[in-house]
Amino acid sequence: VFLMIRGPRRSTLFPYTPLFRSEETFSALRDLVRRNAPPKLIGLTGTNLVYGENRELAALCKREWPDSKVVLGHDFASLNSERILRECPDLDFVLRGEGEVGFHALAEKVLNGSSDLSDVPALAWIDSGRFRSNAPTACDLDSLPEVSRVELPRLVAEGHCGSIFTTRGCPFRCTFCTTGQISALTPSRGGYRLRSIPGVIEEVKRLRRDYGLRTLNVVDDLFFAKSDVSKARAEEFAR
Repeated sequence: VFLMIRGPRRSTLFPYTPLFRSEETFSALRDLVRRNAPPKLIGLTGTNLVYGENRELAALCKREWPDSKVVLGHDFASLNSERILRECPDLDFVLRGEGEVGFHALAEKVLNGSSDLSDVPALAWIDSGRFRSNAPTACDLDSLPEVSRVELPRLVAEGHCGSIFTTRGCPFRCTFCTTGQISALTPSRGGYRLRSIPGVIEEVKRLRRDYGLRTLNVVDDLFFAKSDVSKARAEEFAR
């Protein structure tokens, strides 16, 4: 059983006021396990604001299911992977950068009982006191399956709009922004990628047809850049 729980205390890395009660999240997780089976791999994600809660959740999970593996992802973990792994022994792994390929590979390793992690993209871990990490991958955005929309009707009923993404990453390396710093982790020129406009338009059509959406939020970190390629792409999208 794989469980991805997004949840949120105080940390030597980033002290702050807790946003959520980790005990409540863990209670919901335990109820889910009771209806299924003990987890082998537990995935946590979130920004620096929920890092403390993620640490508490990792400790609770390890106490309840000591044989499970716990992995943390997202930008904050990606940029602080060694510090986090050394500070929080209840976390077995950190996935740096994008998680689609690396998480799938890690899940296969855990399910098969393999200890060879050398070919799991983007993975970081502590091995006999030594920090080890594999290079992150840069996904081909057009090859990814469309995101699940099972919650969209409820969100629309509550007054929210649907969202799409058309790019990922950033070509710039501003020191104050995690997007560019995460992009810098990926292979050369792989940090900023564009979905094909025909593919984006088809997704928009499906959202309009299947859910009756009239408003969409483009959630790209950087939809429009200075390059001629970006300008031409924006014009194609607009047409």
